[in-house]
Amino acid sequence: MAAALALGAATAAGGCGSGGGSSATNAATSAPATTPPAASAPATPPPAATAPPPTQTAPPAATAPPSTQTPAPEDQPGGAGDEQPIRIPARFTFSDSGVSPSEVAIPAFFTIRLVGVSKDGRPHTLQLEGTTVRVPAGGRAAGTVEGLKKGRYGVTIDGRDNAATIVSGAKPGP
Repeated sequence: MAAALALGAATAAGGCGSGGGSSATNAATSAPATTPPAASAPATPPPAATAPPPTQTAPPAATAPPSTQTPAPEDQPGGAGDEQPIRIPARFTFSDSGVSPSEVAIPAFFTIRLVGVSKDGRPHTLQLEGTTVRVPAGGRAAGTVEGLKKGRYGVTIDGRDNAATIVSGAKPGP
């Protein structure tokens, strides 16, 4: 009975095909019948290939939002990396009666904007901590001095040492 079932299974397997050979022959002839449909599938383009790719419409959408959105503070002028240090002015005015003020108070460690103004019609020179400001006759000039530690610093004016004083570490003002 088991032999009859095995023979029946072999006959059923070989029965679909050309009608009369062994199961090995039918397997060889049935394999090419299943291969052509697989080979013909890549020749037909998939439906997605005929539609335009979504990336073709993405660039116009990508360029539109930045114009309507507010840029981050770092992306605007004055944002990250382009900050300027706070500059505290130390202004000295030259007139026929001399220089005024004779003392300027500034907070410690702030950058100083050393300014000279000639109202007496003569040129003048200011010097503080390695910075020299040459004021033209009847004009104005400025220089920058890096922040100073707390203390008193003499300003050399027209070659005279300590002709004025900068007090660092105090509230700003003349």
